Amino acid sequence: MSRVYLVGIGPGSPGLVTIKAAEAIRQADIVRHPPEVEPAILGMARPGAVIGPYREAEEIIQLAKHDHRVAVLFHGDPFALGFGASLALRLRQEEVEFEVGLPGEGAETELYFSDLGHEYVSINADYTT
Repeated sequence: MSRVYLVGIGPGSPGLVTIKAAEAIRQADIVRHPPEVEPAILGMARPGAVIGPYREAEEIIQLAKHDHRVAVLFHGDPFALGFGASLALRLRQEEVEFEVGLPGEGAETELYFSDLGHEYVSINADYTT
């Protein structure tokens, strides 16, 4: 069964990765990561998992549509410090199931999609008062 896991790995120390994040990494067939991830975190992947750098949302969508379980790792919170919001929006548009794992014990989130989301902020980020 295909699924995409958006996994926050906190500050990047293997000892601070949550149990939920480690489980998502272990369940994935494919792990995509940002630059400068500790090898010990990537070592949490199951034997045989394909590990490589994150390149673009389209790759993640295609992998998921071909019945892969994909873990996309983010430093910190996928939505505060990473590109998680734009990726989540694309996954939702393509009707790909995904799960969000945030750093921190017991952290939970709900995603709200609106017209004033990531795209609006990105377009208007260059404007200053």
